Amino acid sequence: MIEASQKDHVLFLTINRPEVLNALNKEVMHRLQESLIQAESDESVKVIVITGKGKAFVAGADINEFLSLKDAEEGREYSLLGQNVFSSISKLAKPVICAINGYALGGGLELALACDIRIASENAKLGLPEIKLGLFPGYGGAQRLPRLVGKGMGLYMMLSGEMFSAQEAEKWGLIEQIVPQGELLDFVNDFAQKISKFPLGALTALKSSVNNGLEMHIDDALHADAKRIGELMVSDEAQERALQFVSKRT
Repeated sequence: MIEASQKDHVLFLTINRPEVLNALNKEVMHRLQESLIQAESDESVKVIVITGKGKAFVAGADINEFLSLKDAEEGREYSLLGQNVFSSISKLAKPVICAINGYALGGGLELALACDIRIASENAKLGLPEIKLGLFPGYGGAQRLPRLVGKGMGLYMMLSGEMFSAQEAEKWGLIEQIVPQGELLDFVNDFAQKISKFPLGALTALKSSVNNGLEMHIDDALHADAKRIGELMVSDEAQERALQFVSKRT
């Protein structure tokens, strides 16, 4: 269900259900969360990349499980499972990059939205078609998308229920980079490897600063940043890197 492979300090988690376009079911959700918990505690991992096997990233939630729900409480629990797993991605201390290699629809796009950075192949198709089933994105997408692209554009995407191209998604700020088809994983690996060369303490502090700061008054966020920067400045690693930098200039 989830293939894990590590290259230096970069962990790749690949959703492997290509026969159903990597549709998310409960087992995939649980295994993804287990992999994230392990990655968080593994000191050799600095950056996590999430992608899909085959021609799709994730084409949505598993409809067969949706059809098996017996009542509203089961539906609520089903939604909470997705919310909890995706929230664990956004709350992960380490940077998480999403490599969108094809269709990212419904729950698949909601998964991408929970990641820190989204990089897509030029052939990727993205959308939230839940409205066509009389639903709306219930794994957190209805909250994360407007925060990323704005209320109007978020509603435009969700109310239309249509698929959009990678080029449109980049224009709206939904994805950060488009890469030629066939070069996506190499590009993402190079980018992740570059990030992984930096100190883990700085990586986690920066992600925390941005995520927490967006929920705080700017003055409070600035004070929190000053405290954390002060701690980093006197750390052994930062001091050593500063000395190396100065020695190269002299």
